[in-house]
Amino acid sequence: MDQIVDKAPFVEGLGLTSLRVRLLRICLAVVFVGITTSSWAASVTTSEQKMGLYSLIDSLTDSATLNRSIIEQLTGTKLSMSSSGVFNRYEAHNIMLTDASIELIDYREPSSNVATRGALLVLTLADTCVRKDDVFAHYSPLAISSTPSGHSLDEQTYFSKSGPRGRLSFGFMERSRDCLKTVIIE
Repeated sequence: MDQIVDKAPFVEGLGLTSLRVRLLRICLAVVFVGITTSSWAASVTTSEQKMGLYSLIDSLTDSATLNRSIIEQLTGTKLSMSSSGVFNRYEAHNIMLTDASIELIDYREPSSNVATRGALLVLTLADTCVRKDDVFAHYSPLAISSTPSGHSLDEQTYFSKSGPRGRLSFGFMERSRDCLKTVIIE
């Protein structure tokens, strides 16, 4: 940076004192660092917002704990409190991923020692068809954990597996049996 400022033709012709040259060097350095930092920050933000569904699920299930700040960081959105009680409930709507759209993020965390279970995250997908075969290929082995009672086409069949982080479940509605509708991380 010193060489650039010292050899620049506009500096020689201005008759700047050494103090002014130093200030000019500092200003140029600040501008250079600012441009570099803002470009880096933009690329980090863009990559975080461009996460795919499987990457999001894998990141959430690989995290040591499931908490609101991790969910907000990975999805690039702020969760708003929708209710409180034994569990605090947080929501976010209409989250775009690279390969799917999340209609609703429903996160519940225990608010006191009275709760008998840990945190729960439910991702409800919008009008995106993530195929059952693709889910099974990525997350096998999965076993049926819940079946519809037959009262509505909106009921879901859930396929689950347990892992070190907890239980991971995938719901497929009767209305569209081959398309993923819900992801639950316990």
